[in-house]
Amino acid sequence: MGKLVLMALLIALTANAGDFETGGSEMFRFSGYNQFRFAMWGEEGHDPSNGFDFYNRTTWSPEVGDILSARLSFDTRYGFVAWDSLSGYVSDDFTLKLVEAYGTLELSPEILLSGGRFKLPFGYGYTRSGASIPHYDRVYAVSRPDFGVYGGLDVGIMLSTDFGPVIVDLAYTNGTDSAADTTVSKQFTARLSLSPADWLSAGGAVAIIGQPEVDTMEEWSATGLDFYLHGDYAITSDLMLNYEGEYMILPWPGPVLDNMENESGGDYSLSLAGTREVDMGLLTGIQPAIRFEMISPPEQVSSGDPVPETDVSVLDYCLNLHTGPLNTVQLGGRSFSFENGGEGHTDVYVNWRMLF
Repeated sequence: MGKLVLMALLIALTANAGDFETGGSEMFRFSGYNQFRFAMWGEEGHDPSNGFDFYNRTTWSPEVGDILSARLSFDTRYGFVAWDSLSGYVSDDFTLKLVEAYGTLELSPEILLSGGRFKLPFGYGYTRSGASIPHYDRVYAVSRPDFGVYGGLDVGIMLSTDFGPVIVDLAYTNGTDSAADTTVSKQFTARLSLSPADWLSAGGAVAIIGQPEVDTMEEWSATGLDFYLHGDYAITSDLMLNYEGEYMILPWPGPVLDNMENESGGDYSLSLAGTREVDMGLLTGIQPAIRFEMISPPEQVSSGDPVPETDVSVLDYCLNLHTGPLNTVQLGGRSFSFENGGEGHTDVYVNWRMLF
C-alpha cells in the first residue's frame, strides 16, 4: 500500500509544473515515460498467448546549488510474465523498483564525478534513452546474461568529461552490482564518444572483468569491447533519416580449464528509421523503423569439439505514429530465428508511449 501511495505522489508531482525551485535549488524535477501495450505472443505455449501490460519509468533529478545533483530512477510494470524452469510462466510485476541511485559533483562545467548505482558506460543499445527508441524493446542482446556480466547496472564511482565533440566516461565498480563480493575483481569500464558532425556520433567502450584466485580456481580476466555509431541525417526539411549500428565482442566470463576452450561471443545490430513530418490533424509525424540483430553467445567447449550452433537472429519492425513530441502510437513486431533449428516465432503489438 505504501508503494502505491508513493507512486501516486510521484505521478501527481510530475503532472504539476515539473520543476520546483527553492533557494537556488531545483528539488522536484521529474521526467519519464509510460508504455501501455497489447501484445500477441507467437511462441508456442506462451501463457498468456495475448494480453495487456503497462510499464512506467520515473526519474527524479534534484539539483542542490550549482555543483551538486542526483538521479534516482524507478521502474513499475504490470501484466508481464517471465519463464521459470520449475513453474512455467509466472508473474514478473513490480512497483517502483529502484534502477539508478547516484549523486554527482560538478568539478567544472566539463568534468563530473558520480558515485552510487548507475548504468555502466558499455553497450549503446542499453545506455541510450528508452523514450526515443523507435521500437517497443531495446536490442535483444542487452537483456541476455552474457551482456549483463560486462554491462548493465553497478555500484561504484564514475568520472565523466564532456569537451564538445569528445566525451570520455571512466568507471570503477564492484563488478557484482550491489554486492561487494571479495570473490570477484572490481570492474573497470571506459567509453570514448566522438561527434565529428551534427548528424554523426560514434564511439567505443571497454569493460574489464575478472576474479582473483579462489581455492582451486585460477585467477582470470576477460575484456568486453563495444563499438557503435548513430545519428539523424536531414534528407529534406521534413524528412529525417535515423540510423544506428553496434558491434560487441563478449568473451567467455571464466577461467581457462584443462581440456576446455573458451569461445568469444558477440552481437551486431543495424537499425534504420525515417521520420516524416506531416500535418494531418492529430498526426504530426510518421516513422517506419526496422532493426536486424545477430547474437552469438560465448561458449566453453571441450577441446576438439565443435562450437554449438546457438546463434539467434532477431528482426524488429515498427510503424511509429507521432501525435506531438510527447505521444506516440507504435504498431510493431519482433521475429526470432534460431541457428540450432529451433522453431522461430513472431510477436506483434500495439503500444502507446507517453513522455512526461
